[in-house]
Amino acid sequence: MSVTSVEFQADPGKYLRLSATEDVEITEDGKTVAKLTGVKPREKYKWESEMSRDELMAMAEGLFGIIPATRTYEEVMEEKLNEL
Repeated sequence: MSVTSVEFQADPGKYLRLSATEDVEITEDGKTVAKLTGVKPREKYKWESEMSRDELMAMAEGLFGIIPATRTYEEVMEEKLNEL
């Protein structure tokens, strides 16, 4: 959709709502000067959609604490992920 800057200034809320479903180009003197594009929600990671909120919270709580100097971050992460 294309609107003039005058139309946009008269009702910016209308065009912001429209931009959620389609691009809105704002023109001045027949030239595009701005484009409103809706933000797409991010896709969830596969493991996020397969786990319940309680499972996610338990995983997060299990990651809190101090990693001993004798273990690497990767070792701890692998151990925690294997517990799931």
